[in-house]
Amino acid sequence: MRSVTIRLACGEWRLYRRIFCGKWLVDAEIAIHNIRMTSGDYQYIWQTGDWPNWRYDLAALASPMAEVSRAQGNLLGRLADVGMALRDQARLAALTEDVVKTSEIEGEPLNAESVRSSIARRLGVDIGALAPVDRHVEGMVEMVLDATANCQAPVSRERLFGWHAALCPTGYSGLSRIKVGGWRDDATGPMQVVSGLVGRQRVHFEAPPADRVGNSFTASKPHPG
Repeated sequence: MRSVTIRLACGEWRLYRRIFCGKWLVDAEIAIHNIRMTSGDYQYIWQTGDWPNWRYDLAALASPMAEVSRAQGNLLGRLADVGMALRDQARLAALTEDVVKTSEIEGEPLNAESVRSSIARRLGVDIGALAPVDRHVEGMVEMVLDATANCQAPVSRERLFGWHAALCPTGYSGLSRIKVGGWRDDATGPMQVVSGLVGRQRVHFEAPPADRVGNSFTASKPHPG
């Protein structure tokens, strides 16, 4: 047997594991992470005192924001030199990638051609034959187009619930019925982002308790700190 001593803010932990293909390293790392998150050694962003208000350092952001502004100006200048058809194709390609990558983050791969067809139809861009599109693709496209085209509009409760309804038109996630167009509850436990096999899951993030979500949403506002 091989022992490993781990000292944390919550005390000292000694793990014993037979060395076999480094498996104990994985188990130890998962144990350390989960213990720290539940012991107060680390904090989720919603556990900080200023939540849900966002603070940002304007001085630290000034230089990268200036670089972004220059790059944006160069891009707009180049787009002005090409024809309308090429601009439409560039916009179509960018939006298609936005939708596909956004869905991939949630573990929901979408057919890129179906996404492209849905966006092209909404933008009035001629791409020839259109690929078949299902309701899930249509909902994701509708949400992303609204979020990008109306990025200056406030994200109200009604708008957020509308996005949710567009993404989950059937009221189901897989085989499980879910609450659509409303604040979640913790009836089945806290919402967590986890990975790994049952019994060896790593908790990457835990969302705020359900009874805090509504008030946090209405109270949030960004301001410099």
